[in-house]
Amino acid sequence: MRAVVDPEELAGAAAGLDPLGFDRLVPVLHRLNAARDAPGLSALLRDLLPPVAGVTARSEAERLAIMRDLGLLLGSLRACDAEPAEAVPGLTEVLLALGATSDMVPRDTLHHYVMCNPVGPRERTYTGDVMERMLVSSVRSSLPRVTSAARMCGDLLTLDPMTPDFVVAANEVVVRVRAVHDAIEATVATVTPVYFAGTLRQYFEPIHVAGKRYLGPAAAHMPLYLVDLALWAGDDDTLVYREFWRESAEYGLPEWRALAEQWAHGPSVTTRLVEAMGQHREDHSALDRLRASAEAVGRAQRGLVAFRGKHLTLAREAYEEGVGRFPTGSGGGTIDLLATVTNLSRENAALVNQVLRAAGGRRAHA
Repeated sequence: MRAVVDPEELAGAAAGLDPLGFDRLVPVLHRLNAARDAPGLSALLRDLLPPVAGVTARSEAERLAIMRDLGLLLGSLRACDAEPAEAVPGLTEVLLALGATSDMVPRDTLHHYVMCNPVGPRERTYTGDVMERMLVSSVRSSLPRVTSAARMCGDLLTLDPMTPDFVVAANEVVVRVRAVHDAIEATVATVTPVYFAGTLRQYFEPIHVAGKRYLGPAAAHMPLYLVDLALWAGDDDTLVYREFWRESAEYGLPEWRALAEQWAHGPSVTTRLVEAMGQHREDHSALDRLRASAEAVGRAQRGLVAFRGKHLTLAREAYEEGVGRFPTGSGGGTIDLLATVTNLSRENAALVNQVLRAAGGRRAHA
């Protein structure tokens, strides 16, 4: 059984490690990618590839660092339209070992690309461009906040909506969800759709490992779906949304996957609020307390809607204007899927407004 270690501490430890000696090779990677030099990338990957026994003997932090650095070469080769496992013998076995020992997919994920990535001169990027560094920075600042929001949602699911503790926890979720909206605002200001779709997007293409397709380290795999599941989606049986969060969870940390399965069957926070309103319809004191809870949950819901609306606009600019050659986002989703999830978020935010109106509270602004 794997020891329970704080994922952020482990990622920080991995960021400080360089088990493959990749620090000196980052500028080389940039040159090879600029030249689309598939033979050079294949040779570099072959030279760096550790033996399977050498992988399994490493510490968990070292294995994360190894996957982080091999992952840069996986994405770089795929951007040259090459399948890494076909180009480099023995790669499949190493990737399977790295995935199995971390209980994650046998490929680098957002966790590796962002949280295990050192800050400063040792930072790993595909291109070296300041826009790629800004994108990594915005995700690095928001991902821990989203993870923290998910933990607070765990508290919400156990607290009585009638209590002040529920209101406090809901407001903590509001603050943390706001971080992801701030991050996408920063991305819009610093990363152009032309750069992302035309240059960076190609490095996140799927690869095949042992006959199975694995997506690259997409920002869409942030565990915002956990906040959705806790607040409203745990009651949602929409096939489209279920497929969306299940695929995202596949690329997350083991702890995230466990929470997703636990919260997938409801009842959600919104459902619990609606039920409490019905039970205390004639109790004005209770309704006052429930209004405070509903207002806080409504603010969190609107934070999700604001983020997804901004994300949808950004995605349309990147993929519908022909600036790139890919029909889907790096997380595998289409514009239509993103629009559906945005609309579902908006509908459930409206449901909280209905709860407030029924309780005689003020209508929240959408």
